[in-house]
Amino acid sequence: MIMGELPEVDDDEGIPDHIDIDGTIMSKAQVERQNVRIKEAMFENHVDYEDGGYSGQLKPEVLEIFHTNLVFNEVMSEDQVGVIIGTIIESISEWIMENVSAVHPIVAKAFGIDFVPRCVEQFFNFESVAAPPDPHDPAYG
Repeated sequence: MIMGELPEVDDDEGIPDHIDIDGTIMSKAQVERQNVRIKEAMFENHVDYEDGGYSGQLKPEVLEIFHTNLVFNEVMSEDQVGVIIGTIIESISEWIMENVSAVHPIVAKAFGIDFVPRCVEQFFNFESVAAPPDPHDPAYG
């Protein structure tokens, strides 16, 4: 199960009920409908919670995006991990645009930016390790 929480568009504390996305004015309801379509496309089933969170079982084609891009059992720098996460966000956003109708590209990207790090954090374990010695260092023979 994947659990996430969508960012609020309107928290009743002075934030407008409409947002401007690249010159397109959208209501909170429009953005929420797009997010619902995205979740329906990405999950076999999904549950929305009153607090704005959601959970569900990822469809195999979405899970494949993670498996295709993640590198396992290899030492990487933080920058390399960041590039991989960025690539997955881009791939998820592209998948949404190709498979979900009537979704603004920025809404798709915002969903990916929220969703991907949560998935990676929840399902994958990253450990800090000492850098391998320089193979040309005479101290290591």
